[in-house]
Amino acid sequence: MKSAGACVWMVDDDPLYTTIMQAILQKTGRVAKTIAFNNASDALEALWSQANCPESLPDILLVDINMPVIDGWGFLELYAADKHKLGKLPHVYVVSSSVDVNDIRKAKSFPEVADYLTKPVTVEMMHKLLSQAEEPRPSNGSN
Repeated sequence: MKSAGACVWMVDDDPLYTTIMQAILQKTGRVAKTIAFNNASDALEALWSQANCPESLPDILLVDINMPVIDGWGFLELYAADKHKLGKLPHVYVVSSSVDVNDIRKAKSFPEVADYLTKPVTVEMMHKLLSQAEEPRPSNGSN
């Protein structure tokens, strides 16, 4: 993560949630940039288009499960298949209102997922997440 602060991308179709999350992330004082994508397809396109520019890639990806067209599971499958193309691997977190143990298990079955967070997210939760994400990820495509 950059010393000036993290770059966080949010993939969630709820504009109210992303607005609130941007405020929460800014309150931590540890985030330099946030970008919200209202669908998984746009987020994946942005990742692949910037694959060779590590400085343009996010440090952290926050991915919702329930989205139209490509849901969070589809995003994770497509991300996992092509993550080796990225010049830097972001820390990926699934963020959902679901407390279903099967969703939590499924999220944690993806080696790419660092953790599962249940909405609503707090400033304290983001501080913890940002601390966990300070360890750099390998850039060679291995998790």
